[in-house]
This record gives sequence, structure tokens and C-alpha cells, in this order.
Amino acid sequence: MAMNPILFAKHTFEGYTEFLSDLFNLRDTHFEAQLKELIRYDVIHGSRLIRGPYLSLNRPFQEGASLDTLARSLDLHPSLTGIFDFAHLFRHQEEAVRSALSGSPTLVSTGTGSGKTEAFLIPIFHYAKRHPAAQLQALLLYPMNALVNDQLMRLRRLLAGTGISFARYTGDTPETAPSSINRLSLSRRFTESERAEVESGTLFPYEERLSREEIRAKPPNILLTNYKQLEYLLVRNKDLAFFRSADLNAIVLDEVHTYTGDLGSEVACLLRRLRALVPESSALTFIGTSATVASENPGSIDAIKRFASRLFSVPPETVNVVLEAYEPIPPLPEGAICPPPLDDPISALKDALSDDADSGGSRPARDEIARLTADPIFHALQTHFRKPELITPFLNRLREFPGRSRRSDEELLAEIVLYLLKGSSLTLENQPLLRPKLHFFLKGIRELRAQFPNGKRKIILDDRDVDPYIFVWDAYNCNHCGQHYYIAEQTAIRRDSDGEAELWIPSGDEETEAGELSGPVVMTDSAEDFEESAQTVWVWVKCGTAHRSKPARCENPMCRASLLIPMRRVTPERNRFRCLACQKPLVAEDEPLELTGLRQLSSSQAVDLMVLSEHALNEAPEDHAKLLVFSDNRQEAAFLSGFINERSKRFRYRKRLFDLLPEDETISWRELVSKWVDILTDKERKEETENGKIVAKDLSKRYEWFLIEEFCSRTFLRNSLETLGLVRVDYAGIGKADSFWEDTEEETGIDRVDLQNATRIILDVMRRNTAIQSDLLLLTPHHSLIFNGIIKKPRHFYAFAYALESPGTQLSKNVKGWLGRTRKSAIQSWLSAWFPAGKVDPFLETLWEFLKRIEALKETRVHRQSGYGIPTEALVLAKTGIGTKSESAAHYRCSLCGNVIHHPPPTTVCPGWNCKGTLEATPVRENDYAVKNYTVYQKKRPIRASEHTGQVNSAQREYIEKEFKNPDGAFNCIVATPTLELGVDIGKLDMVTMANVPPTPANYDQRAGRAGRRHRIAVVMAYCGRSAHDLYYYDNPQEMIRGEIRAPTFSLRNLPLVQKHLHSLWTTALQQCLKEEDRPLFESYLPDHIGKYFTGIDWLSPDQPDPSDATEEGALALKTLLERYRPELSRTLKRFLAQFSEADYRGLTSGISDPEAFFFREMPLELARIVNHLRTKYLSLRQERRKIFREADRHTEYSKISTILRALQEQTLSSDSADFYTLSVLSNYGFFPGYALQKGGAEMINLEQQDIIEIERPYALALREFAPHSSVYALGRRFAPQKYYLDSTKSHEGQYERFLVGEHSLSPVREGPIGYDRPEEKAFQSVHIRNGLLKRSGSIGDDENQRIIASYDIRGMVKEEHIGGKQRSIGEQKLLFCRKDRITLVNSGSRKHMSKKGYGFLICPEDGAIFLETPAEEEGFIRHMRHVHRKVLSNEEVRLHRQLLHAHFVSDWLSFGPFGTRQEALNWMEAFRMGMAFALESGKDAWDGFIRTNGELYEPTFFETTPGGTGVLELAFEVFETITARALEQLETCACQASCYRCLRTYWNQGAHAELDRNAAIAILGHIRDSGYGAVVEIPPKRSYDDASVVKETESYAEDHFERLLLEHHLPRPTRQYEVVAVGVRTRADFAYPTGKILIYIDGAAYHADRRKLDKRQEVLLVHSGYTVFRIEAQDLEDPDIVAYYMQEISKALSKGR
Repeated sequence: MAMNPILFAKHTFEGYTEFLSDLFNLRDTHFEAQLKELIRYDVIHGSRLIRGPYLSLNRPFQEGASLDTLARSLDLHPSLTGIFDFAHLFRHQEEAVRSALSGSPTLVSTGTGSGKTEAFLIPIFHYAKRHPAAQLQALLLYPMNALVNDQLMRLRRLLAGTGISFARYTGDTPETAPSSINRLSLSRRFTESERAEVESGTLFPYEERLSREEIRAKPPNILLTNYKQLEYLLVRNKDLAFFRSADLNAIVLDEVHTYTGDLGSEVACLLRRLRALVPESSALTFIGTSATVASENPGSIDAIKRFASRLFSVPPETVNVVLEAYEPIPPLPEGAICPPPLDDPISALKDALSDDADSGGSRPARDEIARLTADPIFHALQTHFRKPELITPFLNRLREFPGRSRRSDEELLAEIVLYLLKGSSLTLENQPLLRPKLHFFLKGIRELRAQFPNGKRKIILDDRDVDPYIFVWDAYNCNHCGQHYYIAEQTAIRRDSDGEAELWIPSGDEETEAGELSGPVVMTDSAEDFEESAQTVWVWVKCGTAHRSKPARCENPMCRASLLIPMRRVTPERNRFRCLACQKPLVAEDEPLELTGLRQLSSSQAVDLMVLSEHALNEAPEDHAKLLVFSDNRQEAAFLSGFINERSKRFRYRKRLFDLLPEDETISWRELVSKWVDILTDKERKEETENGKIVAKDLSKRYEWFLIEEFCSRTFLRNSLETLGLVRVDYAGIGKADSFWEDTEEETGIDRVDLQNATRIILDVMRRNTAIQSDLLLLTPHHSLIFNGIIKKPRHFYAFAYALESPGTQLSKNVKGWLGRTRKSAIQSWLSAWFPAGKVDPFLETLWEFLKRIEALKETRVHRQSGYGIPTEALVLAKTGIGTKSESAAHYRCSLCGNVIHHPPPTTVCPGWNCKGTLEATPVRENDYAVKNYTVYQKKRPIRASEHTGQVNSAQREYIEKEFKNPDGAFNCIVATPTLELGVDIGKLDMVTMANVPPTPANYDQRAGRAGRRHRIAVVMAYCGRSAHDLYYYDNPQEMIRGEIRAPTFSLRNLPLVQKHLHSLWTTALQQCLKEEDRPLFESYLPDHIGKYFTGIDWLSPDQPDPSDATEEGALALKTLLERYRPELSRTLKRFLAQFSEADYRGLTSGISDPEAFFFREMPLELARIVNHLRTKYLSLRQERRKIFREADRHTEYSKISTILRALQEQTLSSDSADFYTLSVLSNYGFFPGYALQKGGAEMINLEQQDIIEIERPYALALREFAPHSSVYALGRRFAPQKYYLDSTKSHEGQYERFLVGEHSLSPVREGPIGYDRPEEKAFQSVHIRNGLLKRSGSIGDDENQRIIASYDIRGMVKEEHIGGKQRSIGEQKLLFCRKDRITLVNSGSRKHMSKKGYGFLICPEDGAIFLETPAEEEGFIRHMRHVHRKVLSNEEVRLHRQLLHAHFVSDWLSFGPFGTRQEALNWMEAFRMGMAFALESGKDAWDGFIRTNGELYEPTFFETTPGGTGVLELAFEVFETITARALEQLETCACQASCYRCLRTYWNQGAHAELDRNAAIAILGHIRDSGYGAVVEIPPKRSYDDASVVKETESYAEDHFERLLLEHHLPRPTRQYEVVAVGVRTRADFAYPTGKILIYIDGAAYHADRRKLDKRQEVLLVHSGYTVFRIEAQDLEDPDIVAYYMQEISKALSKGR
């Protein structure tokens, strides 16, 4: 059944806005009603939070020739008509077939479901049938395995019985076919009964090659693969043969729009290598397909041709571009008459929308169809909505029809929706008559504000509502009771002669001089009487100034207005604020001005998306209940999938719990849990146990933990079933007859029923403070229940215990008392309000003993403290009100604090601490969103979400896709990064949600195209977050929905990228010309297992020292091969480079005097660098293994490390050992092409899980995501950096640096004594961010509504050793672009901790262990240094050990300036950053920036985050004027006073929010726009690639640095890597002067005891043999004094030796 998108949108958005209306639990019903009215959704008016719908009515594609006709006209092989099951082609298919058969490069750009695949299969099948003996005729290349597998299934169905052979060659293809394989024994079609086996993958056609062995032995006609696998095929000798003998006729690239940026460059190089390898490559036909390669206009067509020309290396004029065409809308029949308007279309629409049975159907009705197709209005709708358009502009067109000229907008909208409903529900030839696709842009509530025009409250949703002449208040509410407040964060106070404050002026008015600055003013406009805790003040509407008394005019000299309103001000007690309603503290205990008890009235993205997803899934048709959610941030995707699962689970568990409770009966806690487990259906049990991973006992623990959170925790109390009045908790034994009650009644004179209810209320207080007895509260984070995520214990979960008397000591702060020591406890205070005098304490003492006797209290422990809690076996639950026989008022609620009591209280006094409210009988709010969620809605589909990102391994991703397609699969929601934009078949999908607005219209179109592939009916929802990008497109959705789609672009001038392809090309060429006697050399260069690079290391030895020598055998073998086969390799290089345009070649080789010599020199050096990097990584793991050998709680990590090292030791490859397969590893680390997936930065590993988790980030991102205090999300878990693996064997140049850090400045410490140009500068050591270890810090739960993102102070500098660039004068400033310079980024610390702790982080300089900025962690650092490294530090000395983090890499940069002030530079930089995001349609991940300064002038600088550069900043240089204009446009349309998230603010620049000013930015950009633009001038290179000082992309050896130091001090060049054999010792010195018997060793940063001992022994033996030995620490090479000392000593030794 097709989805009716109108009904879907109605129900989904009604539920979404209803949820948001009830989200804040507002205590003020008038405020709540005002908010509900403001944001509610209906089909006609929409909602203030939802833009749309933008409606398009999809039309059928235009029909082309029949297959028979086409076959005759083109002389196609006659068998084709029997292969395909369609009679006619679409016109674009016919055009593509003709183009491909003519041999022209063809690019097919048509929409989803348009038959692009058939367009290239027809010519390929034709060629295969005409040339049956030819091998490997067509190569189908896909960007991901899922697309390969989709196509493979299609070929199995089509090619069975045709004789056309085919194969898939990916990582899933086995080496040999299993003997049990079920394959047809001859070429024939499948029978009808066999088709199900084919679909399930258990039966295969005769034509399919099923193993790599078969493919090599008999190459197929058609080969399907991905570009990464093709890379391996072109490098492996055993696979090269079938390319050398190939009859390759066609290469097809599907999803060709993905080949942009780095990936486009990679694939363009790959195709050039392939053409250099196959015979007769000039005859190749290239075919590219995409749904969104570019917009349809002449300029775009030319751009597409240029793109295809550069990708395929063909002339642009030869490229044919095929676009889609649609069937024209049938003309109206002659004499068509417009029907008269309905009398009441609004009522008719309401009836239609409420008729669920009718509206969702799909009923053939010929008369209705005939009437509609002859209806002029229906015809006009189809004509108008060819492309996505808002419905409202069509209203004027509708008024032109008879009887409608005077109709209201609402009536006309209702009539349009009725047409859409009818057209969607009627079918013609099994297709809906209308195929609407609806686009919505929506947002959550973002920081509600309020103004008071005319003295009445107006809620402000966004800047469009703001009156610029009236003060705007930020709205907050109390976390506990929901009382709303307005806050001015900082005020200027004027005092009277007695020192009392009489005037509070918001300090946003900078010109006021009212007096001293103070903290926040907290006020509310509630009309309630809050007694003595509130002060009435008079607030002026215009300026927000509050007056203690009511004057005639405002006394703020900048205002003097006369319109004022009364408010109630929170008066702080001893500088501490308390809520006026509930008296709960509004401030943090240690920060009296930090209003932690209030939260801004703002919804969370994660919660919004979860609720939206839940409603969307519930409203989808039964067989289409699947949802795809896209996010452009993989961390956000990982967090969202985990959060959606957990919050949805909480809602689902509440619903299940409510349904499980019997009517009018109680059930014990234990019975409820047991019943819950027992009634699970098989499907539910499979889901709940995660396919059997969780045993029933642990499942019971999960449900029990849910009950603890639901009924025994303040954290989850707000919308719990108890707080909503739906479920009550009672206590076993309290209501039973007992002499205690009789005696107490007689003693106190209080009725026993009241005493029992008072006891229940006292136990309620304890229970809600988590004073319960449960073993689950004692679980540590490493317990399997928590560690494996069965129980998601919140990060801030606090439990308490009680004692009869309060302990009264700080050591017992988790133990409360019934009886206070110095003042009354809350329980005493409550009882004293209604108990007879003198009776409270005796009652509590006897009650305490009674509860212990009946076991309602038992001894327990919390945080190592003893006390008493309520055992869970004493708890019983029951329904109240709704769902029982008596649905009357079921609970009592406090009029002030909102405290809920379910037992008839003996008094109206609230038991809340210090609360003055009264308890009132309160009915359940049956219309409350949450109440209906658990009691009314029966159709509740659980959300089962999965992360689908690059952090998930490929096998798991394929499993997720398979389960998602399965109607009964494990997942019905995927939260994915853009990988799933591509045309992967993920089943029936009618709806797509985007968690952010995509970067470009092309991305939007791709994602929107994932929905509606079957009927082309769909709903697309784009959620707009806080960013300027999202908010801009929320205001202008059509620019995204119908924006220009630009042809992909990529650079072929990225030297590091092209070098990787050259490495592959030469490896291929070596294997083609290699002599047998050189085979061992080649195997030394490229062994099958990376462990063979390290044959001298015993990885599992408990005591073998770390080798001090570099691993160079592979690099030396490669160098020898390059020298021996240089002529052949030179010819290969020339053929490869000949395919580059002259401009690309010049750009690629700029700064290289002899490219060929450069390439020959650099290839072995790059291999040596990577191999030694790997050695360092695994030696660090070996050291870690030794360290944790005796730590029992880390046995899992020990086992995982042992597995890795054993694989290195044994050097055997298996199907699951890809991590050690040399080709794969060298691709990952950038020696061979990695196709935008290589490890070009830092890599963190977690060894605690069942599967090893490796997460890699480029350096620019790693400096944030892998820094101390950061949280890394992956696979439903949260991780934190634990340590960095410092290089303990060979220090790398740049691993340790020293920087001078000032308030805004950064500079390297030069040689010689430090000279401070500015007194605020301080020198810090910095460590290059490296690979490291992650520790598990928890599971993703629903206790946090947004992911934790730490904010850092990231600074940068450039070395200005570029290889050339260009510049342009603009007024008095300069715009510079420079290529391939060394960029240094420095993380100088966490912004949160910098004010107290200063710059840097606590990182152990010896072993990289990370410690955080807490007293306990600092003490841990001191202990670590003392016990592990034998260094004793005082608390003060800890500060001296703080280190920065930095990263070096080579890339392009662009700067503009200089500016005279930092604020000017900052405002230009953020404005230009915003302009680039819009104008270049590239995300922040492609580039970043910093401000350079010498203390007087400031120069904003942008750099590309991809090493080597992708060309985006060069493009920014070229379109600088366009970017400036785009930024100006956005700034001028914003309505904020200074800055906001709509314009200049982002999360990343939050440390500078106070300095951002859009008006200043407008002035700067306006001045630039009006300035004179000078000519572009080329900048000569500052260095050449031939220089010895060339900086490697990441790291080079400290020996290079030391050798330069020797030469600078005029010492002779030494021999490197000199092997010494002496008595009792064999070693290799880093440097030697053999004639003088001088040996020099450069040692790493960290020694270990075994290494130190061996070095000392070596040294003694060498000295005894007459050698002079120098051992120099690598970090000492940065100290000029130490360097000078060693140079002097070496000089002396040389003189002595001579």
C-alpha cells in the first residue's frame, strides 16, 4: 500500500509539535497555552516550526522506442529482447544506448528509478553476445560493496541461461568456491520455484564465476568491483594477467557524482593507470551514471562535459550527456468544466482526514479517475507542481477558477489538500494517479525568548519575531517544578544612599554608566503570590531596566520610556538563588552565580529527532515502516543512533509497564519483572536479548534497573509514570494490622490511616532519593552488566542511604538522617507542621525500628558508606486513575513545587524541603502528550536504530543493510553518514529525515531520492539545527530543494595523492618486467604479511629490549629495484603523466626541477617512514602488554594485544587478518592509494571490547576529537583518550616542540635563550598528537540530550616555505594563496579549564598517559610519575609538566590582511568562513583557519585539512568577490543585534562569541567590496621539492635533524646506520666516524628499565673495545645549549681520534 503523504505529514507533525508543547513541563498554564498555540500544526496553516510542504507531483518518464524497434534499428543481438522483461525503453534510455554503442563517452544523469542500469547493460550484453570468445569485456565500477551486491543480484536474474559470464570481485569473493556450492550445471533460466533460492543467495547461475580462482582461470565477460578492490587487482601479480589479456570494451562508473574532491582525484588517476595497462585502451567506452551530477542548463552541461573529460581523460567535445525527459501532461478534454466549489471545504477536509479507513486505501474507481483527469483544477495542479513549490503561491491561480475568487486562503488550501488526498489514493494501472513528494524543513524550539510590547507577553521563537526597539528576555524554567523565569545575565546596579540596590540595568547596553557590574537578575511575570522570597520590581519594556519602586519614567538615561510592567524578582539569600515556587536551589553549590537549577527553554536536537522518528515510523504503512536518517557528522550519527535507541526504549518500557499492571490490584517489584520476561513474544525476546547475546537473567536485571530509574531516581522523575499520575508505588507491610499502629495512634492522637499514609510519604522521600537496597546500585563501571551496555548507568547517578540520626560529617554526605543534628531534617519539618508538639522525634524513632522489623528498611552501602534503604522486594506497584475501574482524581500535587503524592495525605502541607505550597487533589491530564503516549496510543512501533558510518566495519554495515531491508529485520531505522546517499537498494522507503541541512543541493537531492523509489511518493524532512547554514536554509528551503547542482570538481595537482598512484603504477610495472632472480628483492619490498618487515623482533618476548635500529630492509630492497629497472619504469611514468593536461602537469610538478628523479628518490623514503611508524605502533602495544600483564581488571586488553602481536609473530594470513595484509596496510597508511580512507593522521584504539575498535582522524580533527576531555562516540559507546603512544624507539622530528603562547599569539621557541616580546607569553613543551589508546567511558544513554563536545583553543602558524602561489592587492590589504606549505596546529588547552589551570594538558612526558584537570587526577599524575618513572613532583611542579598538543602537515593556505585589531580579523574570518560554506558548497571539514599575529597586526589564515590540498582554497582565491558578496547578503538579512548562530556564531568559535559583531563584519566586507582589486600576481616558491630541508607530510627521523646540526657546526658528514661487532656485543649505531671509533646513538623520549640496562651494558663493552660512545636524547636536540655541548665533545673526540 502506497503512503498517503498528506495524512502522514498531518499525524507526524501534530505529534511532534504536541510533544514540544509539553516538553518543558511549564508550571504556568497561560505560558504553556500561549506556546502551544504558537507552534501547533494543522494541515492548512502548518506550524511556526515547520516550513512547507514544498510539493512536487512526479510525472512518468517519457517513453522511447520499443526494445524490438531499437534492436532492429541498431542491429542488436536478437537475444536481448528475451533477457529484459520490459517492452519499451524510456527516451533517455534509448538515447544512452545509442550513445554508448557509438563508442562515445556517455554520462547519464537521470532520476531515481529511471532505469540508468538498463541503459548501460543493453550495449554491454549486446557486445558480449556478438563477441562470445572475448574475455573481460566490461568493468562495472562502484563506490561501495552494497551497490556491487545489488547489481550482482540483478545480473543473476538477467543472465541465467544467456551464456554471458559475470563475476563479483570484492573482499567478499572467496579464494576458492565451497564444494557444497549450489550452482546450475548448465546454462538455463531459473524456474519459478528456484527464484526464491536465488534471492536468498543459495542458488547461483551457471554463468557466474564464484571464486577468485575461477575468475583468474577463466575471466568473465563482465566484472563487478569497487575502486578499492580494483586498486588491489592492478597491484597483485596473480590478478594482473586477466587485465593484460583483456578485451576491455566498456568501463562503467555508477554514482559518478561521488567522484569529487580527493576521491575524484584518486579515481581519475586509477583510470589513467588502467588505460596504461590494458591493450587498445583508445577503444574503451566510458559510461558514467548519476541521479544528481548537475542541474539542467547549458552552463551545467558544459561543466559536466569538462568533469567527464578530466575523469575519463577524453576530449570534452566527445562526451555525450543524457538527461531525463517526462511525459507531457495530457491536455484537458474539449469542453472540460470546472466543478463548483464545495460549500465548506474546511469541514470536508476534516472529515476526509478523520476517515482513516478510506484515506489510506488504494481503490480502483474508474468514474473518479475520469472525473479528476477532466478537472481543470486537477490539470492546473499537475502543471504548476512539476518542481517542488510551496502550495500557498498556487492560491491566486486557484482564485481564477469559477466560484473561488472570494474564497479565503484557508478554504482554498483545504480544497488543494482534498485534491491531493484523492489523487494519492486512486490508482491507475496499479500506480497512484498523483505521486506527491513533500519536502519539509523543520526545527526545534531554539532558546525561547520573550518581549512585552504594549505590556503583554509575546513569546519569541526566532529573530523574525523580534521588535528591535523592545528589550528581549531569555526564557528559562526551573529544572524541578517548571516555573518560568526571565534572565539578564549581567547587570549594572545603582544603589541608594543606604547601599540598597534600586536599579538593575542589563549590561548589554554598553553606553550606560549606572554603577557596579553584578551577576544575573532573575525575574518572572507569574501572577502568583510567592510570599517573602520574591520582590516586586517595575521593568521597562523598552530597555529591560528593573526598578525597586515605580517611577513615572525609566531612570536609565539611555531609555526614559514610560511603558512598564510589574515582575517578581528572585532575591538571593546569602548570594544564593532559590526557585520562588519550589524553593529548590537555582545555583551550583560551588558556583553561586552559575544558574544550574535553571534550563533555557530550548529543545534538544537528539530528542526532537527521536520524537520525529517515532511518529514517522508509526504513521508509515505497515510494509514501509523504515526510516533513514542522514547526518554529515559521524560522531553525531553515532550519538544519535545510540540516543534514539535508548530514549525510545524508555518510552517503550513505560508503555509496556503500564500495560502489564493489573487493574485495581498491586503487584510486587519482583513479580512484575518476572512477568515482563515471561510474556515476551519470540520477536520481542530476540530484539531484547540482541539475538541471544543477553541471557534471561541479565534481561531481568535490565528491567529491574529501568524500575530503579523510573521510580527511585530524581534524574528521570519529570515524566515518569508516577509523576504523570498513572502509577503509584506502595510498600509491603505498611497497610497490614500491627500493634505498632494502635500504640502510635494512642500515643499521638492521629488516625492510624493517616499515620500509615504519612509513613508512605516518608518512604516516598527516601525512595526518590534512591535510598533503596539493590545489588545493582553497587555495580562498578567494569561489571559486565554495565560494561556490555545491558544496564546504561547515567554518568551522574547518585544514590543515598538514610540513618535515624544524620551523621553530620562531610565524610558521610551520601547518608541523610531522619533526625537532624543542628537543624530539623525535611521529614521533621514536614511532620512538625501538623503533628502534636513533642511527638515528632519519638514517632520517628519508633517508626524506624518498626520499618526495620517488617523489613521495609534494610542495611545498605553507598559510596563506601553504611546506611539504610528500602529493599526492592518491599516495593509494590499499581495503576491509578486511567486504566482502573475508578478513573477519578488519582493523585495530589503541590501548588508550588509540583511534588506528586499518591497516598491521601494527612495534611495539605507539602513534604518538599522548605516548600510553602499546599497539596491539592489533581486529575490526570488526559490530553498531556506523555499521558496519551502511554495510555491511548496503541500503534507503537519500537525504534530500532543502528549507526551506519565509517566507524562500523564493512561486514557489519552489510549486515545492517540486510536487516534493514528485511520487513522483520533487527533494524527499522538507520542513522547514516552520506555513504547511504548512493543508490544502494535498502528496500521500500517512503520517508527520509536529515539531521542537518546537507552541504549542497546535490547532497539534498541524493538523500531525498532514497525515498519513494517504488511509487515515487515520499516525504522528506530536513531538520535545521543551530548553524548559520541550517538556519539560512530554514528561511530559504527552496534554495536547497531546487538549488543549482554543480558538476563535481577535483584536483590533479595534489602531489602526495598522485605519488601514491605512482607507487602502485611502478609496483605493477615491476611485476611485469621482474626477473626471477630479483623475486626475493620484490618480496622483501612487498611481503604478503607486514610482520615480515620485522623479522628480528620477538613480539611475544617478555624481556627482549626494544630495538634501537630503524627497519629499512624493505625500503633498501625497493631502492635497489628502482635502480635496476629504471628504464622500464621511466617509460611507464611518461605514459601515465602524458594523460595529464599541460596545466595539471605544471601544477603537479611545480617546485620540482627533475620530477622523475624526485619520484625515484621519494618512494623508498616514504616506505621507510611508514614501516617505522608501524614498528613504533606495535612496539608501543608490546610495552602496553608488558605493563598490564599483572592487572587483573585489564585481562581483555591483554588478550587483544596478544592476539595482534601473535599475528605479527606467526606471519600467516587468513580471511580475518586484513589488518596485517601488506597491500591493505600500506594503502591505509598512504603508500598506496587509500581512496579518501587512508590513515592520514592519528589513530586511537580500544582493546576493551569484544571487537577491537580503531578510530582514525586527520590531524586537524584529531587535535580536537582525540584531545584530553573529549568524548568519542562509536557503536553505541562513549570513549575517552587514555594515553598517546610516544615513540620510544626513534624520535621523529617534530614529535617534541616548544612554543611561546600568549593571549592570542603563538610562535616557536627559536634556538638560543628565550626572549619574551610580550610579558604574557609563556614557553611550553608540546607533543605531536600520535596514535593512542581509548578507554571506555560509558554507553550512550538517554540521560544526556546532546553529545559532549569539548571546546579547545586551537592556534596555528605556517612555515612560509611554500612551493609558490599567487596574491592580489585589495585596497590596502593583500589576499594570498600558497601551495604546499608546512602547517602547524597547536591545541593550547581546554577553554573550560584554561582560566583555572592555564594552558596545556597533563600528559606524561615519558609514556603519554593522560590525566584530567581534577584534584584526584592531578594526584594520580603525581603518583604515576613517582611510581612508574621514579620522579617526585610537588603539587606546584605539576603545572610545569603541562604540555600542549600539536600537529604538522603539508597543505595549501589562504590569508587576507593584515588587520589592525584582532576583533576586526576575527569578524572578517568568521564572515568569510560563512561565505565559503555557501558559495563553495563545501563543509567545514574541508578547511579550517586561525589568526596569525605578531602582537600588532592580525592576519586570518585558512588551510586545507587534507594533506597536499584539494584545490578548494585556490578556488576561494579565484571567487573571492563572490564569497564576499554571499557573506554580506547573509549578514544583512540577519536581525540579531550583534551575532547569533544564524550568522557568525558556531559551536567551534564559542570562545569568541563576545567579540563577534555582524555590523562590524558588514562594514569590513562592504569596504572590501568597494575597494580596488589589483591584478593577480604569481608568488615565486620559497623552497623546492629538491631541497634537503623538505618537510615530510607527517614526520621524519630525528637523525636527519641531527645530521643537519653536525653540518651547521662544520663537522664532517658521518656514516649512517653503522654496524659494529665487538667483544660480546653486536649493534648498529645511528651515526659513526669509523676511523675515529666514534659511535653516536639518538635515543627516543621514553626509557624503560630493561632498555636502560641493556644500553649501559652495550656502552661498557664498546668503551672497553676502544670506542667513544655518545647517547643523545632526541628531545635534547631542541635545546641549543645541550646541542652546543655535544657538538663540542664530538669535535674533541674527532681531534683525539685523528
